[in-house]
Amino acid sequence: MIMSISESGGPEKPASVHDDHYLIEQALNRERYLMAALMDNVPDHIYFKDLECRFIRNNMAHAISFGLKDPSEMIGKTDFDFFMEDVARQQYNDEKEIIRTGLSMNKEERTIRSDGSVNWYSTTKMPLREKNGNIVGTFGISRDITKRKGTEHELIKLSKAVEQSPVSIIITDPEGDIEYANPKACETTGYSQRELLGRNPRVLKSGETRAEEYETLWNTILAGNQWKGLFHNKKKNGKLYWESATIAPIRDNSGNITQFLGVKEDITERLEVENALRESEAQLRLKNEELVRINAEKDKFFSIIAHDLRSPFNSFLNLTEIMAEEVHEMSQEKIIQLATSMSRSAGALFVLLENLLDWSRMKRGLTSFEPERVPLKDIVNNVLNLIAGLAVNKQIGVNVLIPSEPEVYADKQMLGATLRNLVTNAIKFTSEGGQVVISAKITTEGDFVLISVRDTGIGMDQSRLSRLFRLDEDVSRKGTGGESSSGLGLLLCKEFVEKNGGKIWAESEENRGSTFRFTVPLWRL
Repeated sequence: MIMSISESGGPEKPASVHDDHYLIEQALNRERYLMAALMDNVPDHIYFKDLECRFIRNNMAHAISFGLKDPSEMIGKTDFDFFMEDVARQQYNDEKEIIRTGLSMNKEERTIRSDGSVNWYSTTKMPLREKNGNIVGTFGISRDITKRKGTEHELIKLSKAVEQSPVSIIITDPEGDIEYANPKACETTGYSQRELLGRNPRVLKSGETRAEEYETLWNTILAGNQWKGLFHNKKKNGKLYWESATIAPIRDNSGNITQFLGVKEDITERLEVENALRESEAQLRLKNEELVRINAEKDKFFSIIAHDLRSPFNSFLNLTEIMAEEVHEMSQEKIIQLATSMSRSAGALFVLLENLLDWSRMKRGLTSFEPERVPLKDIVNNVLNLIAGLAVNKQIGVNVLIPSEPEVYADKQMLGATLRNLVTNAIKFTSEGGQVVISAKITTEGDFVLISVRDTGIGMDQSRLSRLFRLDEDVSRKGTGGESSSGLGLLLCKEFVEKNGGKIWAESEENRGSTFRFTVPLWRL
């Protein structure tokens, strides 16, 4: 008999057997209700199977995952009805092993359903036992971890990408101390990961990067911005290398800076290749310019031979032909006139041939350069003796205003050729009765002698003046007496003056004469 105590404290009347059954039924109903609530509302998949691995009960979440409206639709079916063959076979084998051994099984499994969808589950499977302990099937709980697996997969890919990256990747704390360095960073710097962790990247400083650049870097990244630039760093073995770097802040969900990420690339070899390429291109360009110059010199040389040399030769030949055929009938005055013309032509030919020979020797590297102490007046006198006939024939006065003292340090032949060409040109472009003045003075600085050749000739406009001394310009024109001009003489003058360390230039106005000036180093003990 079961006794109970009433609220008043006295004994209640004995409960009947009917009342016991009622209480038991109530307890069972409560268990059924709790089980139903669990089976219908828990998001994990719960399922029970018999010894043949057929479903005997499933929860709502499991049924919905297969597109079913009620769990009862799964009763009697197996995994082969819902999964691809190889997946269902693996699950069948697992459950048979549990039935055989009576041991539980925990695993993460990748499933492929009949519709081709792929999912990952964290599964716990256990033997299903009766009260007497006999195994009558299996039951399991599976949680969908597809999203987590996807995240893990992405993290693994990211980790592999960082580990295998061909560029250096370094992560530091907010103070700049290294928390992570990938293998490429270790390979580039020569430090092991253990040596780098906890150290500041300043260990790589070479002293070649200015302090202002580091200050700009820190101001930029502390402000939350990305910095890009170059470092000239030093490896563990002391070797310097160039790095192209991008450094940016890493923020948490609240926007606070938690770390700094540095992505760096060793560009030393690339810069060396680029420098070599630039040097190579400069050499190609110089060679092209040299080729253009050589071709221009060749064209100039052939032009002189083809045109400028032919004209005075033709004139000279015509005069000799006239002399040979008519000399017996000519008056003395006519003979003197023809002889004078022949002298002019011969003089022009001589000057032109001298210039051609000088030009040829110089371009072939056969011109010797032997500077020495030279009295300037001696050179001027030698030139006057050579051009005296030209000046007399055109009745041009040549005045020399050179003190006897100046001595220069120059190559005697080059100095003589320069003066000869300038004086010859002055006579050539000055009309009969004109004047040519040769003067010299020591420059204000006292290091050079300034020599001038001034004429009262036809002069030239600014366009022609700007094109003098240039190989790629044709400034040739006839003299006042019809004399030919190749422009070669001025080119030689420029070459010779510059070879001796001086400069040459011209001043002129049309119809008001020209002045050519050049400097020569003064001789000093």
